[in-house]
Amino acid sequence: MGFENDGEFRLIELVQKFKYVDNLYSEVNNGGNLSIPKPGPGNYESKVTHAVSGIDINIQPAWSLYDQAQNKRSVIVAIIDTGIDINHQELRNAIWTNPGEIDGDGIDNDGNGYVDDIHGWNFYSNNNKVFSGSEDSHGTHAAGTISASRGSYGIAGITDNNYVKIMPLKALGGKEGVGSPDAVIKAIKYAEEKGASICNLSMGTTGYSEELAQTMKNSHMLFVVSCGNGGVFRPWL
Repeated sequence: MGFENDGEFRLIELVQKFKYVDNLYSEVNNGGNLSIPKPGPGNYESKVTHAVSGIDINIQPAWSLYDQAQNKRSVIVAIIDTGIDINHQELRNAIWTNPGEIDGDGIDNDGNGYVDDIHGWNFYSNNNKVFSGSEDSHGTHAAGTISASRGSYGIAGITDNNYVKIMPLKALGGKEGVGSPDAVIKAIKYAEEKGASICNLSMGTTGYSEELAQTMKNSHMLFVVSCGNGGVFRPWL
């Protein structure tokens, strides 16, 4: 994501000038006796893709207007995804805390059916562990895009995390980052009950769930959903 694109960015790739045909590589892999030379330096050429000036999110004017505002509204954004590294140095100040729960006492203090849901809930494994390690990189990335600290360690989210708090709701997991409509539905209902007004769903599916569609339709939250950012959909299990 570009905050300001002045057209100076370039993508430089090395691509092969010539490509073998007639499935020669597959024949070799299947035990054929073809002798194919390894490509040398002269077999490659440089491909340069130039950025187009102005193709960005134009965030800096918005930041300037926001910083001048006297009254700022607090907002909770639920991220239903893989988990989120709530101890990341860029995100520590951005994470929502459940005001109705006492940390570590093993009691469902707010009576919502989830014990010690201090910073959200893991609907994939049904516990309060909202970060499980490397499988949760995608949710962490999404949280950083929305609310990483500005002017701190190197990246910046688009919002002011003094007022915009991230509610981690893990509904996808495992090596492939998959989940179920049921887990997402439960996460949506949780988010709404705990006061989120925006819900981020950076996921895809090849199936259709009428119950999920109705849950979203009947929710008061604004849903931000990924669309058209890849040719491979993440299927539900």
